[in-house]
Amino acid sequence: MSAHSTIKPYANVSSKDIDDSNRYVASLITRLMTRDCPKQAKAAFQNGGTSAFEYAFGIVGQVAMQELMTEPAVSQALGAFDKYLDKDTFNKVFN
Repeated sequence: MSAHSTIKPYANVSSKDIDDSNRYVASLITRLMTRDCPKQAKAAFQNGGTSAFEYAFGIVGQVAMQELMTEPAVSQALGAFDKYLDKDTFNKVFN
């Protein structure tokens, strides 16, 4: 996410951090697909090709985002802009 053009100027992520993360994810996926669940991974590939993996990892990403969003500090940070909303203008429109 830190590579997104809107977020990049505010992210403090080094090239080493990104490389470390990529190494960790590659190791995790390798372990999951070759040691922990090789039969399931092979069956998924035989039945759905790479689309099966794209779908599965899409779900993993959704669950990960849900987990991030349930952290109280994240919810507070995402809603912090509320104090700057022009509530009078909103009241005129919605009341």
